[in-house]
Amino acid sequence: MPLGQLLCRSSRTLGQVKKTRAVGRPRLPKGQAKGKIVPVRFADDEIKALVRASRKAKVSTSQLVRDAVLEKYGTTNQPYTAHGANWDEKPQE
Repeated sequence: MPLGQLLCRSSRTLGQVKKTRAVGRPRLPKGQAKGKIVPVRFADDEIKALVRASRKAKVSTSQLVRDAVLEKYGTTNQPYTAHGANWDEKPQE
């Protein structure tokens, strides 16, 4: 290969800087991302039942579990009441 072609080719690549693209899905806008991850373990048969139910409901398994927990224990808009307890009532003496 002639020396002139090699120099020309290498000088051209020096002037062009390639931007690196981020790997993965794009970030969600502020306020839309969930805050924390809660690790939970399930037995194999429980996972199969969850996956089956999530497919039937056409939602992700995470969304199915999230919905079930929030339905049972409430959200930030609905206070948590354990086993039907009403936190607003005064305790009986």
